[in-house]
Amino acid sequence: SNSFCTLLAPVRRRVMLNRGLFRRTLVRLAAPAASAKQSGGSMQSGKKHKLAHFPHVSLTTPASHVVLEDRAGAVFPHRLESLKAAARDLACQSICAQKIQWDARVIVCRDSPIDTEFKVFINPDVPGYDVKDAVTPMYGMWETDTALSAATAWVVRPQQVAVHHVDEYGQSQTTVLEGMTARLFLHEYDFLHGRSMLQMVPSTDFITSSISLNQQHLWPDAFPSMEARMTPPNMFFDYVSNQIVLPKGLEWVAELHKMNMEFANNPQVRS
Repeated sequence: SNSFCTLLAPVRRRVMLNRGLFRRTLVRLAAPAASAKQSGGSMQSGKKHKLAHFPHVSLTTPASHVVLEDRAGAVFPHRLESLKAAARDLACQSICAQKIQWDARVIVCRDSPIDTEFKVFINPDVPGYDVKDAVTPMYGMWETDTALSAATAWVVRPQQVAVHHVDEYGQSQTTVLEGMTARLFLHEYDFLHGRSMLQMVPSTDFITSSISLNQQHLWPDAFPSMEARMTPPNMFFDYVSNQIVLPKGLEWVAELHKMNMEFANNPQVRS
C-alpha cells in the first residue's frame, strides 16, 4: 500500500509479471502503472498527470484549506476529476491533491485499485492524531510511495480513526476508517501537513529500500525492531495481540498471491 500513492505497487508488479496468463487478466492495472513510472506521470484521454516527487515543494508544504464556495465553480470539479483520473491511471488506492501539484486539502481513497468509486475527503481533520501519548490500538507496517521512489519506512499508525471532512457534494461528514483504509488515508493526510512517511518513523534505522525489504532474512536479529524485522511487506503487526495480521482491506492482495501460486504450480500455464 505507486507504492503508497499506494503501498502496493511492488506486489502488483511482481505478481503481474510472473505469469503470462495472470498478467493478461490484470493488464488494466499493469500497463498504466508501468507507463506512468517510466514517464513520471500518467495518461488519461490524452492528458498527462505529472506526479510530484519528494521533496517537491508541494509535498513539503502544508496544503491550503479549500474554500467551500469554490466547489460551485468550474475549476474545483475539474481538478477533483483529474485527481481521481491520476489515481486510476497509477492504480492507486489513495492519493492527495499535492501529488498532482494541486494546492488543496483533498484526499481520495478507494477500497482496491480496480474499484471505480472513490471516497472524497475535503478539508479533513483527525482530532487527536498528533497526540503522541494517546492510548489507542496501533498497527505497524512497511509503507512505500511512488512519490518517494524506492524508499520504504516502518510506520506505526492507529488501527481506526474518525475523520471530520466535507464530501464532494459539500456535506459535512464524520467517517470512521479502519485497517488498510485508515492507513491509506493517514499516509496521504500527512502530506496535507507537509510531512511524509520519512518523518513518521521512530529513527532513520526504520527507513530502507524496497529491495532490502525483500531481504529481511539477511538483516541482523531484531533490527530495526523485533516487530519491524518479523513483519513481511503488505502485512500489519498488531501491537495489541503481538501478531502479524492481514490488514482488513488487503484481502485482494492475498487473492493475487494465491492465484499466482496456482499458476506457478500449474505445468500447463508454465508451458
